[in-house]
Amino acid sequence: GRDVKGNMAALAALARSPLPLPLATLTARRSILSLDNLAAAVLHALADHRVAPGAYLVADPGAITVAEMIAAMREGLARRPGLFSAPAAAMNALARLAGRAEAWKRLSQALVVDTGRLQATGWRPAVSTRDALAAWMRQAARQN
Repeated sequence: GRDVKGNMAALAALARSPLPLPLATLTARRSILSLDNLAAAVLHALADHRVAPGAYLVADPGAITVAEMIAAMREGLARRPGLFSAPAAAMNALARLAGRAEAWKRLSQALVVDTGRLQATGWRPAVSTRDALAAWMRQAARQN
């Protein structure tokens, strides 16, 4: 959303950057959740009798890589992805030198949730991750 914080704000800043980025190296998949899909999941949970009490995981369909996230954001800005691969060992060394080894380690690990329980109740995401990220960046660019 508009006032996003943390890692997603950092990724958006990278996407806005005109520089080519060596992030095609990051191939671990991640689940994220757009506001549209969160709203759709809440409405589904409130309205559908198949949703029993309990915990449900919700995420956009198809986990994507950080590189794919940035490419989608740049697409929303009508720009080319501008991503390239760099040797993983070099990226690890640079992260260590910058004092960001832990952050790089977290960024390069998979973080995927299973939304099967919620989908078994008939819930389907309203929007794809790529479309949501591109739309978010288009909207943010219009507001600035």
